Amino acid sequence: MTSSNLADHRSGPCPRSAGAAATVALTGPLLIVALCWLRSPQMMVQGRFWAEDSMFFGHMAASHSFWEKVFYVYKGHLELIGALSHAVASYLNPKMAPLLTGSAGLLIECSLGYLLVYFRQDLAIRLPSALAICALLVVSPCASEHYLNVLNSQWLTSAILFLLINLPERRLERHPAVIVLATLALGMSGLASSALLPIAALYAACWRSRPHALISAALLVCCCIQGGVIVTHGLDSRFQPLSPSAYVVAPFLQIVVKHLMGVDAESHLAEWFRNGPMATGGPSPFLVLPLGLLAWIASRIYQDRLSHTGLLLLSFLFVTLFNEVGAIGDRNNMVGVYMMRYFFLPSFIVALILARSKPTARAGWLYLAHGALFATLAVSSIDFFDNGYNASLVTLQHSWRRDIDGCRTHPGPCRIDISPGSYEIEFPAGTP
Repeated sequence: MTSSNLADHRSGPCPRSAGAAATVALTGPLLIVALCWLRSPQMMVQGRFWAEDSMFFGHMAASHSFWEKVFYVYKGHLELIGALSHAVASYLNPKMAPLLTGSAGLLIECSLGYLLVYFRQDLAIRLPSALAICALLVVSPCASEHYLNVLNSQWLTSAILFLLINLPERRLERHPAVIVLATLALGMSGLASSALLPIAALYAACWRSRPHALISAALLVCCCIQGGVIVTHGLDSRFQPLSPSAYVVAPFLQIVVKHLMGVDAESHLAEWFRNGPMATGGPSPFLVLPLGLLAWIASRIYQDRLSHTGLLLLSFLFVTLFNEVGAIGDRNNMVGVYMMRYFFLPSFIVALILARSKPTARAGWLYLAHGALFATLAVSSIDFFDNGYNASLVTLQHSWRRDIDGCRTHPGPCRIDISPGSYEIEFPAGTP
């Protein structure tokens, strides 16, 4: 990084009134809550468990100590914040449990929105663009699987950590202990956060920043712990290779097509790719795109001219590849309406790039980038409020409280179905 870029990073934008900035930042969480309320008022009042929430709560409801609940190993790794939420919920009236865990997921999302708006000037983002990204945290198809649940909150915690990594040194050096503790908590809350270690180390090296070096050290601790847990409990279905084409086709469909053309258009293209380019296992012409981008980034590094946007692009490539390689599930579902959660952080990074408004940027690029950002918001909002692909994700399918009342009059063990349909929680006779 050139000396001028390094100076810009260390000095950052002009300071604002802390009180005014904090007040304006509240617009982010308020927008998130408003969108959730408009789409799912009943879910916000009653709460809902989703998918593997049944595994979490079933474990928590059993006779385990509090710390055994907090450090519950989920699919071979730790999700500290999610497990903590379920652990606290297990001590409440069962009727209130999903409301607490859902509220915890919403609180994490609101925290991300607050931080994004508060630090928008440090990221060279204007208020309308920051609010557009806040809205996309809710309405984006890639956000649908963490909607009002804490189960998939690791994707939100990874976005929070990535946001912290992108803050200038002067912001982070004021509270180093808080930054380290926050990094440890976020890094222990899912593999998506721990995997940001190389990115944090790259920022520390390029920006010559001590706070970023501390973040890297904290993430190294998290990686060692998470890696040990994975090795001890097995790798599950991780690290199964995709075809070369799929590594490029999947993010193109999930991030570009799905957000600019809609979910239905992406589903049709996904079917064509499954039967065509992705069906072959050899080299693909699609690989020219990421390889070309890597070559450009390498040239900028060689010339010591790698800008913040260049770091964001490199982060996008790394995060996308890691999430694809480490995903759990059928690789054929990497395209289509499934496994969208693996592309949440990459799509968040793309939104940050599109929203940037550096004074040195060309006006034509700014119009194009901001137009793409708001077009994405418009298309995603239409899909979000339509009862299509996401109907089971963002609407209350049945009342948990009514099911609990039914269990109390049930003579034997009682099973309660959990959306999306293949999950359930079993309570012994006489409970809950």
